[in-house]
Amino acid sequence: MDFTLVLEPAPEAAKAARDLVAEAFGKWGLESYEARLVITELFSNAARVSGEPVVVRVGRARGKVLLEVWDQSDEPLVLRAAGPEEEGGRGLFIIDDLVAEWGVRPLDGGGKAVWAVMA
Repeated sequence: MDFTLVLEPAPEAAKAARDLVAEAFGKWGLESYEARLVITELFSNAARVSGEPVVVRVGRARGKVLLEVWDQSDEPLVLRAAGPEEEGGRGLFIIDDLVAEWGVRPLDGGGKAVWAVMA
């Protein structure tokens, strides 16, 4: 069973993404704290680079939970060290520590899907 929302790329929409994760994990009897943290970061990145609606998807297969965020930007995600004066640039390190694996794949019509498999 998959759970999907299409959200406007606005910071306040991150709560709806977290709520979707909480709903899915609740139905599966799983703790959602770390997944809510991950989806917030994925959504925030997508909302920042995309002027178009963002798709948030939560799925489960073979005992693993997959989080995905689709946006219309072709801007790549880069895992890089942020300087001490930079306000952003640390979120992917958090994701990298919390998930089993993550990556990016291009979408057929342009844009990308950023995905994470929860540990």
